[in-house]
Amino acid sequence: NLSDVLYVYDVQTDSFDYISPNTLPVIGVEKDYFTSVNNFIGDFVEDGYKEKCIDLKKRISKGEGYVYEYPITINKKTRWIHESVQ
Repeated sequence: NLSDVLYVYDVQTDSFDYISPNTLPVIGVEKDYFTSVNNFIGDFVEDGYKEKCIDLKKRISKGEGYVYEYPITINKKTRWIHESVQ
């Protein structure tokens, strides 16, 4: 369901194909964050999950996908992200 997708990122071109306007209401981050700052793991992923997220991101450059759920904290609220990379 596209309304559940926050962004589509193309690893080969190192660019976003799509950034949802739902990023602010769903996770509390303006969509321009992803094209400017974009230190999502460092800024929002809870400490116990950062290392795993970094490891998973390294897999992308090797052409490997993954499915992972992890908590983020934004404005003192915890939300869970289900991330699927294919």
